[in-house]
Amino acid sequence: MLVRILDAGRHVVPGRARLLGRRRARIEVILVDVRERELTIKGQEILTSDKVAIRVSIVAARSPA
Repeated sequence: MLVRILDAGRHVVPGRARLLGRRRARIEVILVDVRERELTIKGQEILTSDKVAIRVSIVAARSPA
């Protein structure tokens, strides 16, 4: 269960201390690459219905989630 996303920088992870006799919370930190990415699909030749060849290139961008 995701509770929150941490900002960039250093963070303190709570130690093994128990709070009022309760079990300590399970903490899991997962590193996620959030840099923007671009994928270029090289030019492809496509024939139109009237037999004219056109070249198409596609650039797809993915933003961080």
